Amino acid sequence: MPVRRLTHHAAHDIQKVTSQPNLILFTDAYPYGSQETFVALELPFLLEAFPSILIVPRTFGDSRKARDVPHGAQVAAPIFSRSNRSYRLIHGLFNTAPFLPLLQALLDERLYRSPGKLIRWMEAASTARKLISHPEVRRLIEQRPQPLWYFYWGAGCAWALPFLPPEIKAVCRFHGFDVYEDRRENRGCMPFQERILERLRMGACIAQHGLEHLQARCPRHANTLSLHRLGVPTMPAAQASDDGVFRILSCSRMVQLKRLDVLAQAILTLEFPVEWRHLGDGPCKEAVKRLVESCPSHIRCVFPGQVNYDELHNTYRDTPVDIFVLISESEGVPVSIMEALGAGVPVLATAVGGVPELVDDTVGQLLSAGAHAVEIADALTGIQSMPDRRQRWALAARERWRECANAETNLKKFVSECSAL
Repeated sequence: MPVRRLTHHAAHDIQKVTSQPNLILFTDAYPYGSQETFVALELPFLLEAFPSILIVPRTFGDSRKARDVPHGAQVAAPIFSRSNRSYRLIHGLFNTAPFLPLLQALLDERLYRSPGKLIRWMEAASTARKLISHPEVRRLIEQRPQPLWYFYWGAGCAWALPFLPPEIKAVCRFHGFDVYEDRRENRGCMPFQERILERLRMGACIAQHGLEHLQARCPRHANTLSLHRLGVPTMPAAQASDDGVFRILSCSRMVQLKRLDVLAQAILTLEFPVEWRHLGDGPCKEAVKRLVESCPSHIRCVFPGQVNYDELHNTYRDTPVDIFVLISESEGVPVSIMEALGAGVPVLATAVGGVPELVDDTVGQLLSAGAHAVEIADALTGIQSMPDRRQRWALAARERWRECANAETNLKKFVSECSAL
């Protein structure tokens, strides 16, 4: 694939959009903030089929500093200029966008029946109305010929889709929080979900588990949905430890969903030499660090913080890894597990969401959903005591990546189907 020159966009010098895009890509914050790193991986593939792409972020995310984007991609001002929820709510509700269709959805879906559902509807309604009234979006609605509208998430900017003109052709990815109503942030409801599906030319689920969940939840739109996994590039092959230290790697946002406090509690009970390295940052970081402050002398915990892709690549290349661990309470299909498999690292993970589509007893070990610290510690102890099994898992992990998580294979197929629309 040709390498595209990167173009820098800083928060203070967002350029006026000057060309008509072939594709509009709605993100949560990318290229701002530190999340959605997988969007950057997908962009070069999209640009091969859509030479002019406009990226429209919902917010600045956790940082107003923009990352570089490839030549051919432009970046619009975020829909909301501030990320805090109260600001989004006020500016989303008080504007000139139509209100009655959203109120009708509230009544039809009976989201007024609990305070939590009502709050979630208000967040969805404010995002939808703000996006519809956004000057750049209004201009894009009038563009002829119409570009393809691509919503990277099935929530957030996608909440506006049911209330946009019917001639808009739209594609949407579905991951985890935008699929499962029982996720904490969803408060038991998925505003406008069936209406979103009704408007799509293609709903791309990143996991078979998510696909089946949506098809069961919205059977009238089952044919709109298909499986399109994400993927990661090839990683350098990691090496196992050879000095008697059992090295555990984890990589995720440090948020409650990832249950890093439980993992820390499990690691603190291990009776053999251990090094636990966690890559990532987030609001739970200080609490987790406090948990391991007084760990035994044979246990070492390392928290480098947020790393970019090159730093992750170097970690697998330069640092021995014996097992990758992810014990989330809910997931779609974790990119971090794909990366570990690509590096030939066995995986220990909870059997939630689409995780069992990547991990089984040929490449690692699955734990029960909600596994407690004792179960995790017992699993780690068993894995540490059987290096021959770890070696077999490592060889099979690379093959699993080739089968399920090769970015070039998966993204080329997805982009080809998008361009056919």
